[in-house]
Amino acid sequence: MVERAYRPIIFVYAVLDPAHPENERIRYDAMLAPAIAPAEYRQLQQALAVEAQQPILELPNMLANQVAYQWNLSTNLAVEVTTDRTPDCFHVGLSTGLASALLLKSLLQNTGISGEARFTFEDGTVLNSTLAMNLGQITGPWPTGPIEINRNGAVFKLLNRSESALAVRDLVLFAAGRPPARLPVEKQLAAGAGLDVPVTGTFDDAEADFLPVGGNSATLEEIRSMIEDIRSNVVFVDLVNYDNYGLERLEVEARLKGVPGTSRVPMENRKGSVDFLLPLTTFLAARSVEYRVNKVFRAKPAEMTGWLEWDMNANSNVVSIVWESIR
Repeated sequence: MVERAYRPIIFVYAVLDPAHPENERIRYDAMLAPAIAPAEYRQLQQALAVEAQQPILELPNMLANQVAYQWNLSTNLAVEVTTDRTPDCFHVGLSTGLASALLLKSLLQNTGISGEARFTFEDGTVLNSTLAMNLGQITGPWPTGPIEINRNGAVFKLLNRSESALAVRDLVLFAAGRPPARLPVEKQLAAGAGLDVPVTGTFDDAEADFLPVGGNSATLEEIRSMIEDIRSNVVFVDLVNYDNYGLERLEVEARLKGVPGTSRVPMENRKGSVDFLLPLTTFLAARSVEYRVNKVFRAKPAEMTGWLEWDMNANSNVVSIVWESIR
């Protein structure tokens, strides 16, 4: 559960209709939290503590009377966007057809999708805030951030819990009754990497001042534990006349095109099936199965075919094995 706590909260759902592809819908759901650096948040808390014993920080999400949203999406991309506010974040849903699902996935992993929230308060005050869904700019979880910090004596141990590299500029040190002090770090933390920072002096706590490193976006496959896995079943039917070609049996091995790993297909009574379990985002791109057949003859050595491709979009999930395709 600790590992999952540091992963982007993004889910992918699908309604797949093989008989009527035009009815298929793909939905990306994400929770957007404030992109306020933990160090800035702590400094604000410390400043407010001078003014009040127990300061309470409220986000504009629930304080505003009205919130209007606008998303920057091309009119050529048929995407329906729903945005709802919660006390500490925004819930965004992106719904589209199968044809646009992979393009939407690419946008999330590369340039990102941006928008704006416009808050209108009771006194007429208006505030604008940028909204962004971009796997290359992971800064959560709110409000602690992706860098876990533990103290061991005079050393602060930093651990990057996110799936993206982070550039740590400074370690911001906090002590009661004193302004924050900055200790230069200037180190890059790869995903999952740790760093020890020795500190001199007396300090109560610390936060890292960091930036995401460009070109290191997490992919939806890397956060697949947050994605609904689906099962793709492929059936193989052996239609070859064994007596005509002196065959004893056919052995089948299969894989999804572009997906690592192969599976042996157990053939019983000239029919067999195999299940592929994979994230929905991979399934959207992998609509072709590749298979090869080992032809075991009665009176000569066995022969293995090369990899043959079967388009499941065009030909369904039932693969017909005929002599013409494997000779």
